[in-house]
Amino acid sequence: MAEFNNNILEWVNYDNEIKKNNEVIKGIRLKKELLETNIICFIKENNLEENVFNISSLDTQLKVNKTAVKESISYKFLESSFMKYFYEPDFDGDCKKTKALLEFIKKSRGCSEKISLKRN
Repeated sequence: MAEFNNNILEWVNYDNEIKKNNEVIKGIRLKKELLETNIICFIKENNLEENVFNISSLDTQLKVNKTAVKESISYKFLESSFMKYFYEPDFDGDCKKTKALLEFIKKSRGCSEKISLKRN
């Protein structure tokens, strides 16, 4: 029982340390994002998007990277898409088809159970 109690205390201490470090990291991320915004604005204003910036003192390079980010597939997105797909001007059942398909998708989703500790 003593080992169990020690494990609980150690777990709580690690959890406290993680929370403290996450706050520090959050602050660092915010500062980095602000700098990134400023740097990208400067690069765009000066038409430097194609440049590669060599930072020899840190032995690294920096360049602008464009990435396409797709909208997440939520139930709201699916419903809207299905409404567009099933819509037929002369057919009154498009809404029923959409609702039935969404219900089928919801029921078909796999589910697993994860057991973990949680603090109040």
